Amino acid sequence: ILDFTSLNDRYTSGIQENAHIRVLTAISYWLNTTDAERTLILTGQPGIGKTTITSLIAQYFRGDRQPPNDLYALAPTSTSAVYFCQPSRPETLDPRSFALTIASQWANRDSHFAHLQSTIDNHEQHELDDLVEQLLIRPFTNIDELIYPGSIVFLVDDLEAALQHPGETNIVDVILRMLREVYGVRFLLTAQMQTAVRSKLADIEAHIYQLPPHFTLIFNFAPAINAMPEALPGFSELLPEIDQWLANPEAPQHGGI
Repeated sequence: ILDFTSLNDRYTSGIQENAHIRVLTAISYWLNTTDAERTLILTGQPGIGKTTITSLIAQYFRGDRQPPNDLYALAPTSTSAVYFCQPSRPETLDPRSFALTIASQWANRDSHFAHLQSTIDNHEQHELDDLVEQLLIRPFTNIDELIYPGSIVFLVDDLEAALQHPGETNIVDVILRMLREVYGVRFLLTAQMQTAVRSKLADIEAHIYQLPPHFTLIFNFAPAINAMPEALPGFSELLPEIDQWLANPEAPQHGGI
């Protein structure tokens, strides 16, 4: 069971919320529109702010931060769950961790779902398909008398990272199963919409919110870059490969040397 509080705090430290008011307003409008598509996908270039925005929303949902004025749909809620896939943390890409973490958030927050804790505590006894059935499918089927399904929101960040899981089933597969088998619940997802993700999501209907590109110069890296060839032998030979990686929208999100 994973906790993303410190990740969210790191991404939102010193943030200017007004810089993201347009997308936050769009998300709030989507949440308030009962006949909207069940899935909203935030997409854009690597580093453009998808995880920052979803970290803000996670804090709003938990009550750790006050949403901007009039965006009432982003206020603290007991009918949401959040999950962040991180390439640097393989455990976050495991669909078992996904099922356990999402279910744990519900079990700890709503008494109607407290019974899930027993399955969580004994999860080793369940194969993945059964675990998903017990924790993510059955509890949210026919719940109209308890909770309006359209008010339930699952926030999942970075679908490209989710596809890096080496197993037969990944988190995107679990999300697609939930969309097929659970009526009414909503998904707020982020993705670069690279080829593999587009292929996975080809059969679902979704709103797509394209975050606009921005190239604001925040720091002047020129002095450090100019000093690199002397400080690091071979650095000059790496520059063409780095440029190629930056220019290729299909390249992995995280590069390494």
